[in-house]
Amino acid sequence: MTACRVNWWTALAAAALLVAVGFVASQLAHLTDGSATAGREYGESQAVMYNQFATSDPTDQQIHQWCSTGAQLSADTQIWYRGGIIQVGELDQKRFAEGCFETYRAATR
Repeated sequence: MTACRVNWWTALAAAALLVAVGFVASQLAHLTDGSATAGREYGESQAVMYNQFATSDPTDQQIHQWCSTGAQLSADTQIWYRGGIIQVGELDQKRFAEGCFETYRAATR
């Protein structure tokens, strides 16, 4: 009976470890996503230009709009960023806009 309990607990621990490793791997893939990285670089450069000419902080709604527009325009071109190249049609516009927003917002606050 003890052997069955040990095997059951071992299987449960292995399953929990597998779930944890899968979650961490998905988060790492999220951080190294090319579209998000390109969006962050875009947001960074746009924030620098904004800060040169504006005296007030943009609203979150404005930043979302600008980043979404940037993603739409970028989707039709080949994008070069520090981590590589995104071919035409391969850009994840949602991830690009999210990366852009987080960097743009941080740089203008």
